[in-house]
Amino acid sequence: SDQRALQNFYDSFIGWDLGLGDDVLPPDHVFYFTMRDSTNFGQGENFGLIESCDEPKCKLRSPGYELPFQYHPHNASKQCCGDAPLFEGLTRGHDHCRAKCSLEPSCKYYSIWPQSKWCRLTTSCSWLRSDGDNNIEVFHKRL
Repeated sequence: SDQRALQNFYDSFIGWDLGLGDDVLPPDHVFYFTMRDSTNFGQGENFGLIESCDEPKCKLRSPGYELPFQYHPHNASKQCCGDAPLFEGLTRGHDHCRAKCSLEPSCKYYSIWPQSKWCRLTTSCSWLRSDGDNNIEVFHKRL
C-alpha cells in the first residue's frame, strides 16, 4: 500500500548512517526536503515527495497506483460549463488544469481552452456557455 511504501522510505532514511561505501568519505551534512521539489538560486532540487504544488500523486507510491477517480470527456466544442467557477484562470495547459481539479474535492468538471491554456473548474455543468470561436474541451471527474 502507499502507507507502507511511505513508512519504508522514512524508516530507511532515518536509519541511514550517511555512509556511501568503502573508501568514500560520508557527507558533512545532509539536506532533506520532505514535501515538494524546490528551487534554490535557480537550481532545481528534486528531493521532495511531490514534484510540484499542483501534483496530485506522490512520487513514492505502490506500483500501478492511480487516483481514485477518472476523467471522461463531457463536451468538445466551443462551449464550457457555465456554472459558477471554483477557479478560472491561466494554467500551464491541460495536465495542470486537470491537476487543479484533482486537488479540489468539490471540482467535478474542468473546461480547458487548449490554445490559450485557460482553465475553468466547476462543481456542476448544468448548462453550457459559448465562448466565441474558441475551442474548449470539458471533462467530468467520476469515481
